[in-house]
Amino acid sequence: MVDFSITHTCGHTVTHDIGINRAKLIRHLAGRPCRDRRDAEIDARNSQSLHEAKELETRIEAVRETSEKVGLPPLVGSLKQIAWAEEIRANTFRHARKTMPEDMPTDAKQDAVQQLSKMVSAKWWIENRGSASLYVKNVLENARKQLSPH
Repeated sequence: MVDFSITHTCGHTVTHDIGINRAKLIRHLAGRPCRDRRDAEIDARNSQSLHEAKELETRIEAVRETSEKVGLPPLVGSLKQIAWAEEIRANTFRHARKTMPEDMPTDAKQDAVQQLSKMVSAKWWIENRGSASLYVKNVLENARKQLSPH
């Protein structure tokens, strides 16, 4: 083996033990950051991912409290999906509450919430975000029609 100093793309010069295929190995090593730099970049990415995950969990908890007050179960999906879907679901219910007829019986509201409790897939709320308000409105109207005297 032969010791050879190589300047990596990150600017660091590192001494490597080089065997028979010297030229190919030298080009390979010189064309990438040194091991310390790569390890530091990996650590930084992992740290950033951990920070993002903590932020997502904080967002989820804030919106989930509102969902729990209404009686909705937690959503199922990845952290990113849940964070986004919880916001969509909360905004959808906020909009539904504003547009809900004041004469709607409490039983109809409870039936509607029970119906929507079945939608626990974060993916469903994301994929239907444009029509979720209409869906909630239809569920509320159907519940009201079923409970109102004919």
